[in-house]
Amino acid sequence: GIANIHAIRSSFHKLHELHARHSPRAPDYLLQLHDTMWLEHLASLIVAAHRCAHCLHTARRSVLVHCSDGWDRTAQVCVLTQLLLDPHYRTLRGLATLLDKDVVAFGHKSADRLGYTPPGTHSSEWSPIWLQLLDAIYQILRQFPRAFEYDGRALSFIASHCYAGYLATFRYNAMSDANVA
Repeated sequence: GIANIHAIRSSFHKLHELHARHSPRAPDYLLQLHDTMWLEHLASLIVAAHRCAHCLHTARRSVLVHCSDGWDRTAQVCVLTQLLLDPHYRTLRGLATLLDKDVVAFGHKSADRLGYTPPGTHSSEWSPIWLQLLDAIYQILRQFPRAFEYDGRALSFIASHCYAGYLATFRYNAMSDANVA
């Protein structure tokens, strides 16, 4: 039930248009926010991570997480599950380790999703997957702020650096691409 990159891209465009046109104080803002489906997409990721965490921790069962391609939803659910289960990943060093091992080293298509490959954000491969993941982390952080060493500013910093292209970490689809460049 987790939407693919195309649905996330469409949802993000609607969210962007909403914020370009309306203030959050507008009378119909919440209805229009609902229509973007952004929050529903975040909820589906968090629910999937909660299910995995429950299976692993409470039911003591193994889980296999794999979406159709294995690059996006798989990494997102695995990151969120570990964030829920292990307090180390709720520290700054832990978050950096988690994103590095389960997104970057995993081979997430960061260059495609962030628009660093031709034709950039006009590519059918572009999608705000990094923003979605960081927003999902933020939603969990907002519910349990004392459980985290960092706050929304750290997530905003990561988002800014993902999209600014300052760090080579985010400019490639795999670590092997970075080693060639």
